[in-house]
Parts: sequence; C-alpha cells; structure tokens
Amino acid sequence: MCISIFFSVLYGCKDDPVAKSTAPVIELLGYDLLKDISGKDSLLVVHFSYEDEEGDIGLDRSDTFPPFDPGSPFQYNLLVDMYDMSGPDPVILVREGSNDTINFNQRIPNLTPDGKNKQIRGDMKVRFDAGKLVLHPDRVLCDIRIYDRALNVSNTISTGPIDLIH
Repeated sequence: MCISIFFSVLYGCKDDPVAKSTAPVIELLGYDLLKDISGKDSLLVVHFSYEDEEGDIGLDRSDTFPPFDPGSPFQYNLLVDMYDMSGPDPVILVREGSNDTINFNQRIPNLTPDGKNKQIRGDMKVRFDAGKLVLHPDRVLCDIRIYDRALNVSNTISTGPIDLIH
C-alpha cells in the first residue's frame, strides 16, 4: 500500500510536458508579379515559410481515399481564397460572367523527412496565373492556409491588396 501511494505521489508531482502545437504555422514572405513581353502582369508568385512539429505536411499522389478523396474538403491541402479588391469591400473572385468561384487550391507534395526527427521548416512559392482571363480585377487580395495530414489547419496569411496591370 505504501509503495502504490509513493508512486502516485511521485507521478502526481511530475511536471506536465509542454504541449507542442500540432498545427502547421505559415508566414508571408512576400509576392512577385512577373510580366509578359507586353509589360502586363502574367504570373503572381506568393512566397511563404512553413513550420510543422510533426512534419506531416503534404500528400502523396496515392492519397485519394477519404478524407483526401476528390470533392472532399481535404482534397487540397493548400487552400487559397482570392478576392476582388476593386470595390470598397473584398468579394470572393468568381469566373467572369458567372457566379462560379475560381478554384485556386493546390496539393502540396509530401514533405515528411526520413529519419526519427520529423520537424520541418522551409519556404514555399505558390504560382497563380495573373492574366485578365483568370484574375480579371485590377486589384486582388490572396488568403492562404494549409492542412497537414492530421487535418490540423494552419493560421491564415494574407498578401494585402495587389494591383495588377492588364
């Protein structure tokens, strides 16, 4: 009886381990606009850094079963909301002449390193066609967040308004 009380007191005094964040963290590094030969914007490139304690960012090509199946909310692990900023309020970008939103979401390939230590960090660039047929407004804003394979969502980063030359 004394031994079991001793171990319970000893275990009860043990410090709780510091909880690590399970969600990936991203930070905006900037963006570039690449121009075509006529001097008009043709490509928007958004740069951001990522960090994940568990290193479970990214999907394999074979990740097509639930919850990553086509049509599910987790089919893409890089989620992008693009807004028309030409008016006083942001408006989600839709295909010109319709009410269909444009899907800018993408799949990040599996970034999990080999070995015991899985913590990862690095930089990523995401490219978007900035031509008038896709990004038709003269001013846009881009919000980005990512999911890891455990379905933890990162913080959201925003480019702020970006002026486009069409």
